[in-house]
Amino acid sequence: MNRILKLVLVPMAFALALSAASPASAGEAQDYMQARQTELNAVLRTPASPARTQKVAAMLDAMFDYDKLARDSLGRHAEGRSEDEMKEFTGLLKQLVRKAYQKNIEKTLNYQVSWLGEEGGGDAAVIKTTAKSTKPGSNQEEISIVYKLHKKDGKWAVGDVVTEQSSLVNTYRNQFNRTINKDGWNGLITKLKNKAGQR
Repeated sequence: MNRILKLVLVPMAFALALSAASPASAGEAQDYMQARQTELNAVLRTPASPARTQKVAAMLDAMFDYDKLARDSLGRHAEGRSEDEMKEFTGLLKQLVRKAYQKNIEKTLNYQVSWLGEEGGGDAAVIKTTAKSTKPGSNQEEISIVYKLHKKDGKWAVGDVVTEQSSLVNTYRNQFNRTINKDGWNGLITKLKNKAGQR
């Protein structure tokens, strides 16, 4: 499996296509995530079409803070980057998330998530959940999923998803750091363009 695409398969596949179970003590952030997830599930259960692809992409764009995801995943390599460089990188990162999600998320629609409540306060929240396959005969253990949210322009946004203690941001950062150290910034951009299907 392609390494960069694989980066989002586990966190995204389990974190964004789960059938919601009864919630624990919900807060504002958890209510937001449950509502978005319910909408995503409804759309993903409709027949595949260009219109569905565009709708899912728009829903993901509204839910994720790609600017924060880009900065955090680059870490120290974000320092000194021009506005145009960051804009290009963020756009490519967004395409990778969309592409991997569209290609693989349908495989996990038969998962059920249990909402365990949220922690934090003010403009930040951590929402803990577990997920388990509802497929007959499945012996899969429960999967731990943690959403990290923050307020952006007065609205909740996802800045990271941690699946089985594997952070989406940290996974990206490790991969991007290795690529930049080996091939430089231009090498990273070229590789991301290839993965995004631009070349």
